[in-house]
Amino acid sequence: MCSHRFSGGSPKLGGRAGGAIVDEGFGSKCARADIFFQAKNDFDLSPSKVLSAAMKDARKPYKVKIYPRYGNSRQEGHAFGYFGSAVWADDVFRFLDQHCGKK
Repeated sequence: MCSHRFSGGSPKLGGRAGGAIVDEGFGSKCARADIFFQAKNDFDLSPSKVLSAAMKDARKPYKVKIYPRYGNSRQEGHAFGYFGSAVWADDVFRFLDQHCGKK
């Protein structure tokens, strides 16, 4: 199983989102490959960094991509995963094809 995760930086969690998931054994329970991506102006970039470190520790394939600012505010940066597919789609689908393609 493969997946992609975006907009991990919640303004309500104040940087705790990544740590909470890792505390639950994220890397060992995660899909076989994962790509984490956010816009630079999301509320908090630590979830992508923390979760990718958990994947590295679990020796599972992963990729982190922090894109340039999307829009003019943190809210617009947070919405990048929903509305910015013209920017991230090629990277995400390339990763998924590489790690999760048909066998």
